[in-house]
Amino acid sequence: MANYFVSGVIAIVCYESSVLIGAVINVLVSFTAGYSSFNDLLENLSISNLLLILLISFFNHLFFSWLTANAIRAYGL
Repeated sequence: MANYFVSGVIAIVCYESSVLIGAVINVLVSFTAGYSSFNDLLENLSISNLLLILLISFFNHLFFSWLTANAIRAYGL
């Protein structure tokens, strides 16, 4: 039973870390593109900005999925 609890905690921590890092990267991308907020970037969205956000999101989710699976395999079993 403790293994399931540890696995759940690992999954929640990795998910929340993924969300936080994704939000920070989105804000950094908007500042780098010259906008004062992420909403300003979304209002003036171009194809290049959209592709950049999609690629960053994809790699963020890919990395944290890998991290979650490996952490659960190592500590949750």
